[in-house]
Amino acid sequence: MISDHFDFVEHKIQNREFTTHTGILNGKRISAMSTGIGTDNIDIFMNEVDALANIDLKTRKVKQKKTSLNIIRIGTSGALQKDIAVDSF
Repeated sequence: MISDHFDFVEHKIQNREFTTHTGILNGKRISAMSTGIGTDNIDIFMNEVDALANIDLKTRKVKQKKTSLNIIRIGTSGALQKDIAVDSF
């Protein structure tokens, strides 16, 4: 649903419960990722994305210049408040 709003999609890949779409939105290159692993395991996703950005996977060493990531989580609500509907974003 997110990548439907991209100007165009450069790349789509899926492995197990992870799906990634990378493309251009308003002139900026971004990726939308779906984990499918729930909120309890979000630390797995965060650690893996940080490692992809900040570790040289060939040498297995932390890169000298670190990349700061802007991550926005969009997901269903587990709230029990009356004013928030089940499965709302």
